[in-house]
Amino acid sequence: MPLTALWGYVALAHVEETPPIFWLLWTLSGAAMVTTTIFTLLHILKQTSNLGPVLDEGGHAVTPFNLQLSQTISALPVFTCGLAYTCLFVPAQAFAVELAIAIFSCIALGSLAQYALHALGAPPIPAKLLKKVPKKRWWCGSLCGGLNDPLPGLGLMWSKEPHRLTLKELRFAFHMVAFFIWSFIIMSAWQAGLSMFPTAVEKRADGWCYSYQLLQGSADTVLKFCLVSTTLIGASGFSIISGAVSMALKEGSQQDEEYKVEIGKKAAAGMIYLQLPLLKVLVDMIPMGMAAPTVSVAITSSTVSTGRSWTTSGTTIDCPVYDQQVMGPMIYCTIVTFFMAYTSYSNFMLYADHGWNAERLQQELVARLRLDEGDSEAEEHEPLLGESEA
Repeated sequence: MPLTALWGYVALAHVEETPPIFWLLWTLSGAAMVTTTIFTLLHILKQTSNLGPVLDEGGHAVTPFNLQLSQTISALPVFTCGLAYTCLFVPAQAFAVELAIAIFSCIALGSLAQYALHALGAPPIPAKLLKKVPKKRWWCGSLCGGLNDPLPGLGLMWSKEPHRLTLKELRFAFHMVAFFIWSFIIMSAWQAGLSMFPTAVEKRADGWCYSYQLLQGSADTVLKFCLVSTTLIGASGFSIISGAVSMALKEGSQQDEEYKVEIGKKAAAGMIYLQLPLLKVLVDMIPMGMAAPTVSVAITSSTVSTGRSWTTSGTTIDCPVYDQQVMGPMIYCTIVTFFMAYTSYSNFMLYADHGWNAERLQQELVARLRLDEGDSEAEEHEPLLGESEA
């Protein structure tokens, strides 16, 4: 049954006929919503109270870019969770809510990728830092000594031999993340737009109502394939970025004790946004549905026009509200609320102190480079993307 046939249906107005399973979903998602709200508000209050001294110390007229990124990353989970929770009560908004979730998750992921790259400092520090990272087969999977578990086959082209990551490769990894962002938003918008087309509804002998779907058969298969493929591309680029920056900053070493950026941990928490397209594909493949409650759908059989007036006649059919097309978004949005609760808690713990002071971190990175250059003055040639060094 098309979701457009459910416009005007609000679950709270039909509580007495709502299946018991939805009471459980509402309770669990409500707890996740409260958790997300609490951690987000506490985080925002703490950041706001500490922001003034940070700006005064650095002499900033506006909030530095890295702090703006951290604020964006920290604030988005509560909006995403709120939309997902609302969808549980208004099923007709499912595709619109899924589009908004896609947009918010992509904003958060893009902000996190820029946050990680911004931690390398201003030129020429990034290039010098990458020369200090160990040689690895970066584009291979972890079993082959690389970081690219989503698409380990790329190592056959770009990491035949261990080498140091170059700026060109790092930029290419960011473009992979950007490709995922635009693809996820475009495909979600396409799906939401096609769902708005009115289509006829019919009730079949099995008791379920069906309608013609513009995305069905091979078209639906292609959409799912594209979602999975773009997700793997985005995860591949994000893995390279987070791993390279973490190694360049020597996270986990004694040199990292004073100015902890914790890119590795933040990236691990942010990977949850890359799971949403895969989650959507998986949930849609699970057969599920409930025969009750039902909603009456008018089926027009004839319309007669006489001058300026007209009359129409037809029949009504009783269609189950929570069929396959409705239950999929309901389960998806429920899981999204859990994901956002976890993400808000992780953000509260990892971004508790504004993340880091960009000026101080850059001074620390310059000092490290001078110390390393004092040990060895020789500089090695950076291989281009697709090349390798012995």
